[in-house]
Amino acid sequence: MQPEPSRSMLTKASDILAAFSVEHPVLTQADITRRANLPHSTTRRLVAEMLEHGMLERTQNGRLMLGLRLWELGSLSQRVLPLRDTAIPFMTVLNQALGQHVQLAVREGNEAVIVERLSATNAVGLALDLRNRVSLHASAAGKALLAFAKDAEIADFLAQPLPEFTPETITHPERLRRNLDDIRRQGYALVREETQLGIAAVAAPIRTQRRQTVASLSVVVPNDFSDTQKLVHGVVAAAKSISGAL
Repeated sequence: MQPEPSRSMLTKASDILAAFSVEHPVLTQADITRRANLPHSTTRRLVAEMLEHGMLERTQNGRLMLGLRLWELGSLSQRVLPLRDTAIPFMTVLNQALGQHVQLAVREGNEAVIVERLSATNAVGLALDLRNRVSLHASAAGKALLAFAKDAEIADFLAQPLPEFTPETITHPERLRRNLDDIRRQGYALVREETQLGIAAVAAPIRTQRRQTVASLSVVVPNDFSDTQKLVHGVVAAAKSISGAL
């Protein structure tokens, strides 16, 4: 058997970043060592450098999470930058009208990455692990992306285990498939307490002139938000406006 090729430092750093996920957004250094399959000394040295450069950050209890610098670099992506620039004016209007989190998300694998968020002073609080990435199957932003994906992509996704985040998370494949069918038919996703208890969200797809779904627009509100109809109308209208401006 051939020995495993040695990994470059860049590959090792990439493996450290890949150790984080929606299910594991906060890790100990020992967790990273195990999940990245690295020697303890290598993990310790690279983590220290990545902390220094803002690629990783420490939580109050000393554990590790992805750093803001990665989000800043990601926002400069050529895939995201034109989309973000087009969406910002419409997101601003929605944010001012509702006074809640307004989010722009794109799909990356089995997650929705929040590439822009406009918040307000009185907006509902978000759990730490929901600030940058959310699951496709349990979030409004993710479901608006998944529901309008190709049938084969949806089938592949449903064949995988579906993590439960709260008692309200839909984890049964057939039930989720029906939910996605409803979203595709009505043109928006309404999710209540599937990722975090106490919050709800509405999301709609942003699509190109060729009907390709490239992003989702969502608003996150308290679960007892009273005017759901106003919320749905605002999100759908803004998503269509962004789509038309692409």
